[in-house]
Amino acid sequence: MLRGVVETWRSPAVRQSYRLVPLAIVLVTLAISGLGIGGLLHISDRLAHFSEGAQWIRSLLTWVIGLVILLAAPLLAFFVFNLLFPLFADRPFLAGVREIDADKARAIECLPGLSLTSSLIVSLRRMLRLLPRLAVCFLLSLIPVAGPVIAPPLSVYVLAKGTGWELLDPYFDRKSYNYGRQLQLITGLRWEVFGLGLVCLPVLAIPFIGPLFFGVLQAGVARFTIEMFAQEQQPAPGLSQPPSL
Repeated sequence: MLRGVVETWRSPAVRQSYRLVPLAIVLVTLAISGLGIGGLLHISDRLAHFSEGAQWIRSLLTWVIGLVILLAAPLLAFFVFNLLFPLFADRPFLAGVREIDADKARAIECLPGLSLTSSLIVSLRRMLRLLPRLAVCFLLSLIPVAGPVIAPPLSVYVLAKGTGWELLDPYFDRKSYNYGRQLQLITGLRWEVFGLGLVCLPVLAIPFIGPLFFGVLQAGVARFTIEMFAQEQQPAPGLSQPPSL
């Protein structure tokens, strides 16, 4: 992944491929972060009346949950953009592949990809898979003493894996992989995908400027896909059919 970022960092084609998209993602990320933090502070103030003798626990929970919100906001913003504009990550990804292997880029560009409806369904199902896991992390964080210790690393694992999957979406979409096929590949490469997301998540979560790095990171995923899926076999018949909810 880092090698891919270095290879694509100075590419004019990569920079031109996403232009104003990062600014829009920044605004959506800030909106999600603002709503989440605002709601958290409101709940924290309400709980203050019921936990006068445990202010330190309330403060700790506020910081832990606030950190999870800041980490989750960029990923949720990407989900929103993928739902509204399913191909918005496609251009920087292809620009990254083109910088590394022009022949591979041409081969990928010739693929038909998922239909718009199927792409939307896959994005929606990924979101519906992520949100309950984040909810469980939130509930775990409310457990006295043990919660603030258990919830943060579990949240980072869930968010990093979700980020890795989201960054691989342009490749999966071009290959016409439905949700079941994507889940199969993500499960088989769970630690590689987790490592990919773990590298990208802290960068994207930098307040205000993190999402600006989206295009370069998405282009950098090109190296990951070329190396991880070099020997990948074509899906069996029926796996590329649009999934049903």
